[in-house]
Amino acid sequence: MKPYSKYKQTGITWIGEIPQDWYLSKLKWLITSNDGGVWGNDPMENGTRVLRSTEISVDGKWNNLKDSAYRDLSDAEIRKSKVEIGDLIITKSSGSELHIGKTAVVDKRITSEITCYSNFMQRIRPNTKMNSQFGYWYLNSQISRVQYQIFSNTTTGLANLNSDTISNLYIPISVDTSMQKKIASYLNYKIFLIDNLISKNKQLIQLLEEKKQATINQVVTKGLDPTVKMKDSGIEWIGKVPEHWEIKPLFAIFSNNKTKNINQNEKNVLSLSYGRIIKRNVENNFGLLPSSFQGYQVVASGYIILRLTDLQNDKKSLRVGLSKEHGIITSAYIGLVPKNQLSNSQYYYYLLHSYDIGKVLYGLGNGVRQTLNFSELKWLPLLSPSEEELVKIAQYLDGYVEKIENKKNTLISQNLLLREYRQTLISSAVTGKIDVRDEPIPEEFIKDQIL
Repeated sequence: MKPYSKYKQTGITWIGEIPQDWYLSKLKWLITSNDGGVWGNDPMENGTRVLRSTEISVDGKWNNLKDSAYRDLSDAEIRKSKVEIGDLIITKSSGSELHIGKTAVVDKRITSEITCYSNFMQRIRPNTKMNSQFGYWYLNSQISRVQYQIFSNTTTGLANLNSDTISNLYIPISVDTSMQKKIASYLNYKIFLIDNLISKNKQLIQLLEEKKQATINQVVTKGLDPTVKMKDSGIEWIGKVPEHWEIKPLFAIFSNNKTKNINQNEKNVLSLSYGRIIKRNVENNFGLLPSSFQGYQVVASGYIILRLTDLQNDKKSLRVGLSKEHGIITSAYIGLVPKNQLSNSQYYYYLLHSYDIGKVLYGLGNGVRQTLNFSELKWLPLLSPSEEELVKIAQYLDGYVEKIENKKNTLISQNLLLREYRQTLISSAVTGKIDVRDEPIPEEFIKDQIL
């Protein structure tokens, strides 16, 4: 895309050159107000909607509005913090660095009822020199984030913003507000297209994951031969299984790992993360590690690891992993040691993984429990195909899962590149590095997007 014909230096490293007929301003000269929010009291009956950081996505879009907080505010608090169309709402404090500085523009969805904003937010109201949509895109650019990092207050390592930091933000801007609107309309259109691509890729990733899980569940419970005779397993979550397969309790196939790192000879610390056994970075995790690894269990390749803690609260984590190396892992996890050949482990890892995805493990024991131990797990029914079938099923699923993961990784990489391009495009447009004046924009993106 072409640049403007002439540029001038700003003297600001992170902004660089700007078009000749633009000027460098501080944000405080482009706004009529810069105010903190309110929180009030718990509502007695009907409260006033108060926007929080959670209602703004990391990209500055409104979300979760149905879950907005309603608070008891005084008339003075409502007058002070009632938002209007075109206001820009900035997150000035958050537990996540990614969310600090994210900005949303108030539109008719927000003003459909009386709405205020919380004390972790800041509202700025543009004057006639700045188009709200242009300000929205600039404040969500990396150029703004860099300045927040440089000039913000921090007591926790996170960049907490205040009214002064926001007011003194440098912003390159055209005197011509119609030019600002053109840039904003261009970004409304182009970012819409990019976000659609990212969203479609996310949907494809989700579909691939669902297909993978369905295939794993199908193959570990039905086998690879579609013509084989079936029988009722008597197990609610499994249904029918091949007629010649046996059903055994877990303890008939696995024993509980009791080997401890008594003399601390083992140094390879492992961890269960997102359903995978990974090496743990001991050097960078001192605050999260025990003073001694003596109580850790020693594991070998082929051991299956289950994290059956916090069952009441955490219903999302993947709780089953397969160790592929020698090492140690916390004894808070259950280690299953195969009683037969280690080739069995891969099949049973997939079987237990399908149990995990199906939330079977949450229903074990007497009632709902926070933690399960081996004595409660040992009666879990497992399918027992022939040794030959175990190997074939494991090999088939290894190949299938690898193909699916490769496709997912390709889409994930595409999304990373799209997000990088997204940020580059925003920063380039709002600082005048690219000239978008002659770029075609559909009519629906030219009209005022906040009305």
